[in-house]
Amino acid sequence: MSTATVSPSAAPTADGQSPVLAVRDLCLSFGAIRVARDISFDLARGERLALIGPNGAGKTTLINLLTGVLKPDSGSATLGGRDLLALKPHQRVRAGLGRTYQITSLFRAMTVFENIFVAVSERMGASTMLWRPAWSRTDVCAEVERILEIVSLSDVASEPISDLPYGRQRLVELGLALALEPKVLLLDEPAAGIPHREAEVVQRTVDQLPDDIAIILVEHDMDLVFRFAREILVLVEGAVLRRGTPDEIAADPEVKRIYLGTSE
Repeated sequence: MSTATVSPSAAPTADGQSPVLAVRDLCLSFGAIRVARDISFDLARGERLALIGPNGAGKTTLINLLTGVLKPDSGSATLGGRDLLALKPHQRVRAGLGRTYQITSLFRAMTVFENIFVAVSERMGASTMLWRPAWSRTDVCAEVERILEIVSLSDVASEPISDLPYGRQRLVELGLALALEPKVLLLDEPAAGIPHREAEVVQRTVDQLPDDIAIILVEHDMDLVFRFAREILVLVEGAVLRRGTPDEIAADPEVKRIYLGTSE
């Protein structure tokens, strides 16, 4: 199968600023199997980019390369001008790369407020004081309350995680990511496994995330993708097939044939 690899230039974005994330020619092979082939793209500040493709296209591989779970054979990636690939996974988080996971990983015995409080305290340098009552750090508490408002969880702040429906737990995980003030946020199927009514709340919350955060959404729900994304990146067999606006991707014959399941 032939693919058209996108190799964007390093020129500033339309607003005259450098891309917040610049990926160039990322490659990775497992033996004879190439799982990432010369992947290149830029991400501007505040951009909303959806990453789609068939199963096995390389979406999770790309996310794992960016977050440090996997190490590429070659290529480069910079975040805010810093060499992302030279950083350890926890350093990438501190540099401004946040992510959510398909399966939540939360402190289930703690309340919603306490989960977010831990993350905010770490970011604000108050983690060494966690033995003190939470209300002793009014600045941390105010930031927690701000994040809870963003992710629509203020009404369940005092509830233990274990008592929440799964959709609300996904919102807590989103709040944890926001608590670390990411420049780029990777959302890995935020609506996966959630009942329809809860999924609508998650989708509305994703739509309302702060405008200054650049977001890459990995998602199979095409309704969510086409509602959320300003641009869509299509991966096939570990390579970039197309990048374009939702209208351009929906009208592309090759994308229709390979992924959307229709043809001209």
